[in-house]
Amino acid sequence: SRPRLSVVIPTWNEEETLPRLLRDLRRSGKRHFEVIVVDGGSTDRTVEIARRGGVRVVHAERGRGRQLRAGAAAAHARWLWFLHADVRLTGRRSWRPVVPDPEGTDPRVAWYSPLRIA
Repeated sequence: SRPRLSVVIPTWNEEETLPRLLRDLRRSGKRHFEVIVVDGGSTDRTVEIARRGGVRVVHAERGRGRQLRAGAAAAHARWLWFLHADVRLTGRRSWRPVVPDPEGTDPRVAWYSPLRIA
């Protein structure tokens, strides 16, 4: 089925920070989302780490706007969440609905999460 949310992460040489963000996303407790790493030509192990983490990797010309556009074009969900690789989700289950959705089935519900820069 189609994911409810596409998380788009533009990267360039993020082998130090990307693993922590991917770990935070896995621990979030949410299921119906996809993660897309849009790499701008990293010369370190960023792409390898993303693939090993089980996320989609898209290549784009380096530049935040170009990479975000490429990630949005590759996304399958109607909702997009753009995150930088150095962001950390605070708390183990930190995503919260903007509108209460106790059943977790309303496709119109948006989510937010407190963030911090690592």
